[in-house]
Amino acid sequence: MVNDQVIVLCCIIGAGVMVFIGWAVTHRFYQQELRPNVEGLGQEFSQVQYMRELRLRHHDQLAAMYGGRYALENARRDAASWNTS
Repeated sequence: MVNDQVIVLCCIIGAGVMVFIGWAVTHRFYQQELRPNVEGLGQEFSQVQYMRELRLRHHDQLAAMYGGRYALENARRDAASWNTS
């Protein structure tokens, strides 16, 4: 009769092997597609700039809660100068 500890060890090793096989199959057949750089493709207000302003707005809200300084006006000035050039 096989010891219970050996059965548990075999189950753990088998699970690890199955995880590795699953990773190998998905890595082989489902590779990530390369995304083009979306920043600077057009002259309009891009998604990257919008996300930057949204992130700065959130940081400003956090700063306002704790008495910090605002950086959003500087970001808007940068965006305005970028659109005019």
